[in-house]
Amino acid sequence: MSDTLIYAMSTRGKLNLEQFNELFRRVYSPSFKQVEESVKVDVRRHTVRILDSLGYCEFDFDKRMVYMCKPSLMLLPFFGLPKAVLTGARSPFLVQKLKTAIKKHRDKVVLKHLIHSGVNEVIPITLYVEAIDIETVRKIAKDAQIACDTSCPAAWVMANFSSSLDNIRKSLNFESQVEPNWRRRVFSKDRLVFSGFEVGNMANYLAEYKDPVSQQLHHWLWHDKYAAPVDRDWGR
Repeated sequence: MSDTLIYAMSTRGKLNLEQFNELFRRVYSPSFKQVEESVKVDVRRHTVRILDSLGYCEFDFDKRMVYMCKPSLMLLPFFGLPKAVLTGARSPFLVQKLKTAIKKHRDKVVLKHLIHSGVNEVIPITLYVEAIDIETVRKIAKDAQIACDTSCPAAWVMANFSSSLDNIRKSLNFESQVEPNWRRRVFSKDRLVFSGFEVGNMANYLAEYKDPVSQQLHHWLWHDKYAAPVDRDWGR
């Protein structure tokens, strides 16, 4: 269903949050008939984070706007053959142009699909090309009229740009805190997700709390009995 949502958003280029919420409601309402309102809020919030984090669009909550990113083939970290994933705005016409370009070079490149399930069901179907060399990736992008940056995998650019955990710790003001009696999830460094189960060293951990009234999420970094509020997106 996230493909349907992306297609609808891409027809507009930019939209306000109210328009996004309406599109989200229309796309997901068939599966929401017997779902509690709090679950709907969680799914919408998760969808927003996924679409923004994976480069499909940018959410500007200050201006209450959503901007679709331009279609791009972004190089992935790879061992072996080069791979590039399609991000940004998407339409059936664009996907067909990509398939046509790949067919032209079918002896050098393949298009692969990755369908997500479970908690990641909100992620659009991942489309990525695997080619014999980076030059072929560039040719595919040119033929499909899709932007392409093969200078460096996007993940490495983001990693170099992100703040280190040590720098974040030094900037925080840790104070003695009483843990709120709210629903809590703890970040798992092994699985890179927030989990309802206690994981790893519980003397030092990142916790997520949900306000039962406003449904807002709050994040605290704990060190023994001391905690500091943090921005969940500190590394972006």
